[in-house]
Amino acid sequence: MRHSLSMGRSPDVDHGRAADRGGALDWNRGEQIDGSQSASASADACPQLIDLDVAAKDKHELFRIAVEMLQRAYAVDPAPILRALWRREEAGSTGLGRGVAIPHARIAGISQPLTMLLRLRAPIPFDAPDGKPVSLVLVIIVPTDDETEQHLQLLARFASLCTDRVFRKRLSEAMDGDDVRHVFVESGAAAK
Repeated sequence: MRHSLSMGRSPDVDHGRAADRGGALDWNRGEQIDGSQSASASADACPQLIDLDVAAKDKHELFRIAVEMLQRAYAVDPAPILRALWRREEAGSTGLGRGVAIPHARIAGISQPLTMLLRLRAPIPFDAPDGKPVSLVLVIIVPTDDETEQHLQLLARFASLCTDRVFRKRLSEAMDGDDVRHVFVESGAAAK
């Protein structure tokens, strides 16, 4: 399968059905999701990068794929991100259970949080509390100087959404980035 990257203000990668047709969808429609805009909570929760067809056999490969996506999309150095993700994972698994993990880390050199949704082709072990393997991964990378604790807000928002069985099912069935955006926006609207 050909992997493509849609670049723009908020790039995304869409390796669902759209990639099978040879293209990536820019579901953000050029809208930059950052702290300088007054976006709704549901829009803030929408991942900036999406890959719905990740072939990773373990956490090591998953993290490598994630940092390579970040490097391509944002021209960031992948090494510090990979180290930060591993330091956090070694402190305790970021697997939540129910097939979901939220790896997260703080790094220098970025000014806004970077978020991505990765859906794995096959679930991988993640040392989650329920012992179940993970197939939905929400990655959050925030600046080290984030004094607003925005990463905690993002973590809480993602974790809360992922407790909903219907939300997880809809993400698992999403065909492309547009579907993912609709799932996040509708879930945010329903929570209000």
